[in-house]
Amino acid sequence: CASAISIHIPGDGVPIIIVRRQLIAVPSPETAQRYFWPEFSVLGNCVFVRSCAPTGRLDTKLFATRTDIEVAYNHLHIWDLLSWLYPARRSFKTQATLVGHAIAANWATKLAFEFPRKKFLVFYTNEHDPIVRFHTLRPREPAWLDIASAPKDWNTFAYKVINGAIQKISV
Repeated sequence: CASAISIHIPGDGVPIIIVRRQLIAVPSPETAQRYFWPEFSVLGNCVFVRSCAPTGRLDTKLFATRTDIEVAYNHLHIWDLLSWLYPARRSFKTQATLVGHAIAANWATKLAFEFPRKKFLVFYTNEHDPIVRFHTLRPREPAWLDIASAPKDWNTFAYKVINGAIQKISV
């Protein structure tokens, strides 16, 4: 499941990320780690990217299910990470897609490693802009998105993480 990704930090301290031979710079080493290999936390039987997790007590009244809670918090718009490229986003669409693919693969890998007895779905969608999100698979809650019925132009895929094993599911 590992993506073809490497991170180099040259003398100026700006990380250069290479994804499948494409060069992409991000603002700082901390940003690279936060998005490409995030810390996770557990709150109220939900798993969150720590930097996006709700603070304090989990308010379940705002959401129908725990899956809805996780998807609301655990999503990353790739253009938020690459915001300094946003004005020229049409020119960098391939790079943004590669970054999204790499982040989805990395999140699936880290979730499998840190939670070997849990089940997750990590989604990549690209309706208007690339987004990565994940949630825990729960027996009595539907998945956030049925991959088989996703619109073709969303370029959607998911990683199913079950008990430490990772399977890629495409439309």
